[in-house]
Amino acid sequence: MAIEDRIVIDWLRNTDINLSVIARNTGISRKSLYNWTKGGTPTLKKLELLTKYYNKVVEKESVKVDSKGSVDLKYVVGLQKQQIESLESANQKANMEKNIWDMLEYDSIFEVRLRFEGFKLQRMISSVTNTKLIAKELNYSEDELNSSFFCIGKWFKIKDHPIDLIMTKETKSSLKHYTDNFPLLFNAMKSAVGDYYIPFNIVYLAKDQKKIQASVFNRVHWREMKIESKVKMFI
Repeated sequence: MAIEDRIVIDWLRNTDINLSVIARNTGISRKSLYNWTKGGTPTLKKLELLTKYYNKVVEKESVKVDSKGSVDLKYVVGLQKQQIESLESANQKANMEKNIWDMLEYDSIFEVRLRFEGFKLQRMISSVTNTKLIAKELNYSEDELNSSFFCIGKWFKIKDHPIDLIMTKETKSSLKHYTDNFPLLFNAMKSAVGDYYIPFNIVYLAKDQKKIQASVFNRVHWREMKIESKVKMFI
């Protein structure tokens, strides 16, 4: 979850506004809001609705006045302190994730670029390191991998990239969640500050149909529409 999103959820957990009021103004069920305060994860669409309401509320609360019509300085200071604490907590988590990224063991790094062509999202593998090891473990030649599956520098529709051909059906199914939501995610997060980290596991399908498991840790650069993936193969 990006820093901005964590701030909104932290606000939801600490606000004095009744959840029923928030539900009525956002169209989000009170049950969903309550679950998020207890650690549940909202969908992107519902998070956007909550964020819009949060922005309106914060704008009003930042100029809150007391019963005499004067600006409630104590309230403003408290609100600023709360926001600073939320940012500090988020920054600590971001730093921790970056440290994990820097320390990760990996066999190869993939760099993937994304772009919108019309209203359709496309992807391109722009670089791959250590193709020799990947070729060896998948029983392909480096030329076969590069020309038939990696296709470095060539654009494809998000779901039609040839690299999917060397992944098991189960892997493609598990990754469908990301490919289906990336268009909305990149539109929503293009102004986000900082990177986003997504870990998942994949299973490669070798030329001889042998299955090779791998863990992938992805660093998403929203503004550049770029994904760096550190891949560790279990061989």
